Amino acid sequence: IVRPLRELTGAVSAMTAGHWHSQVQVTQQDEVGELAAAFNHMSERLVAAQAAVAQAQGSLAQQVEQRTEALQWQEAQTRTILDNVHDGVIACGDHGRINSFNAAAARMFGYGVAEVIGRPIGELIPALSTLATPQHEAPPALLHNQEVTALHRDGSRLPLRLRLSQTHHGARHLWVISAQDVREIH
Repeated sequence: IVRPLRELTGAVSAMTAGHWHSQVQVTQQDEVGELAAAFNHMSERLVAAQAAVAQAQGSLAQQVEQRTEALQWQEAQTRTILDNVHDGVIACGDHGRINSFNAAAARMFGYGVAEVIGRPIGELIPALSTLATPQHEAPPALLHNQEVTALHRDGSRLPLRLRLSQTHHGARHLWVISAQDVREIH
């Protein structure tokens, strides 16, 4: 009885060390033999489960890679469109912080795109400082093609015509601001 139990103990130790294919010889038809057969069955099931997990991981990794490539392509398309629009387009997330700033907005305000990401919109367009409030509200008049004064990087005043739109996803808010330089309109 000792030899089969030692063999089973050795197989259990091997399995805990990561050797999932560990098996023991079933030489008896008693309780020890049943225990050895149950261990072998468990080992086979673990090997099959490990193979299924590895296959699922490979499939999932491939899906993630494909989805990442699709999102990168979609982002590149969106960025190309936004960078070729004549109007300045600015997106602000929660707390009125800028999270997107197209090339036209960069030219209009005199900042590089990276310089404004994360900054409060109120620093550039004081009339929109209320977007940083917990209510995420814009002055109602600004929702309909309103003219405001913004601040250029050099400190000069910049007359703009703004259009705002808002969307939310759950508790997250997104404001999209379309800005036209009034001096170029008239």
